[in-house]
Amino acid sequence: MMRILALLSLAFFAVNCASFGQANLPPKTEFFVTTGDLATKDYQPVALLESRRILCTPCGMTLESAYTSLEESLKKDLIDKAKAAGANGIIELHFQVVPMSGLSSIQAAGLAVRY
Repeated sequence: MMRILALLSLAFFAVNCASFGQANLPPKTEFFVTTGDLATKDYQPVALLESRRILCTPCGMTLESAYTSLEESLKKDLIDKAKAAGANGIIELHFQVVPMSGLSSIQAAGLAVRY
């Protein structure tokens, strides 16, 4: 019985610690955005990017849809800034909501890179 438990534990551990293949980057002619880093580290930093908007919920719009709309607007703004700086990607993209009196500020930041 102990042997079976030991084998099952080992099998569970092996399955949960399995590694997955590295994601492929798109061709260098295409722009990419990721919340992570590039595992290969084969890139040149171009610029630190930041953009922010004030979040308020317009009539008839849920907080979730307002947030999603602003998130997409911020992402597009960062992509435009990165392309203007000569980058073909953004890594470590993240969003942060900063509560303010009655409103919230949404900030987006990332690192524009050329790979």
